[in-house]
Amino acid sequence: MDARGEAPLQAVLERPYDDPPRLAYARWLEERRADDPYARLRAEFIRLQVKLARESFAGGAPVEDEDAELLRRVRWLEDVERERELREAHGPRWAEPVAHLVSDYHWERGFVAGVTLPAAAFLDYAPRLFARAPIVFVRLTQVREAGEALFFSPLLGRVPALSLADTGIGDQEVRRLAESPHLARLWWLDLSFNRVGPEGTRALAASPRLRRLPFIGLDGNPANPRETIGVDGYLIQDASLPPEGEALEAEFGSLPWLRHPTLSTLDYPPSPYGPPPVPAGPLSLTRRLRAPPHPPPPAGGAQPRAPAWRPGRAQGRRGGPPPSASLPAPRNPAPATPPARRRRPRRAPTGCPRPSPGPPPRGPAHGAPRGEARPRAGGSARPGGGPGAPRNRRASRRRAPPSVRRG
Repeated sequence: MDARGEAPLQAVLERPYDDPPRLAYARWLEERRADDPYARLRAEFIRLQVKLARESFAGGAPVEDEDAELLRRVRWLEDVERERELREAHGPRWAEPVAHLVSDYHWERGFVAGVTLPAAAFLDYAPRLFARAPIVFVRLTQVREAGEALFFSPLLGRVPALSLADTGIGDQEVRRLAESPHLARLWWLDLSFNRVGPEGTRALAASPRLRRLPFIGLDGNPANPRETIGVDGYLIQDASLPPEGEALEAEFGSLPWLRHPTLSTLDYPPSPYGPPPVPAGPLSLTRRLRAPPHPPPPAGGAQPRAPAWRPGRAQGRRGGPPPSASLPAPRNPAPATPPARRRRPRRAPTGCPRPSPGPPPRGPAHGAPRGEARPRAGGSARPGGGPGAPRNRRASRRRAPPSVRRG
């Protein structure tokens, strides 16, 4: 994993959140070191971890094809088992350039991406660590022993995600951290299970570099002004900001790390190994949960009308309106749905009585009911010979129903 003489690894170090450099490094291992069995296994390990990081199984999601979904889960379990075998068998060998400098390390997408070590060791070994692995998460221990040398070290400027959890620091150390000028790259900070009080949280809110962080963990501290949530399973049903948080926002403005940005607990807190999340909109989770599902109608019941589109030079006279424009209403608007077409009744074949859904109406124009004699005109018993009979010559030539002929 040493970057000396390996140009593809240098691309991984420069772009630690992207997958294409990692896959390119795997191909480079197979092409340049085809005779080395460990190189092929290393390439397989990189591809497996990248694939597993991309796949996810959302609970409760609708499944179109149950057989295909079952097959996908079986293959996912096989990949997990294969990745575990490679990591346990060859992980210590692949992590040798970093393992002897840290207390613990974590694999992410084929490379060591997280390390745990004392603060004093970080000040000594950080340049070598960042030159040998794409490290994006650092967990420091024994922070109080390092003193101010840690908080004002330029090496903190290379750490995107920093954890100082359970180190016994208090308001004084937090103030020193908030005053550090080397936090431009930091976006994830964990201060959980320490002795941070109201003065420490106020220092975080007043810092021009820390106030814009998407996440600051403060669980287990005497002061925690972050938003409290009520959940049902993994869905958030209620969220409220404590008075301490409201006071901080009233004094320093909007603080993203005070609020929960999503409606689910599955993707929060964000992973320190991933890229920084996209900043949420101005509407907080508390306001989103309390907002009506649809905006209220305008006063007076009048609906706002979109301005009529007029062709300009960009579209031309024949170009037509842009997708977002609204055309003026036509003078004779066509109905939304065409009128139903009237179907002519199907004519019964000659010699068969026409089906009727109910009893036939009485009258000279329709003839007598079945079983009764039809009124005669001029001594003729044929239908169509009396007054009111149809003038159609073809209809007059039809044979009478059997019931009439028998009468």
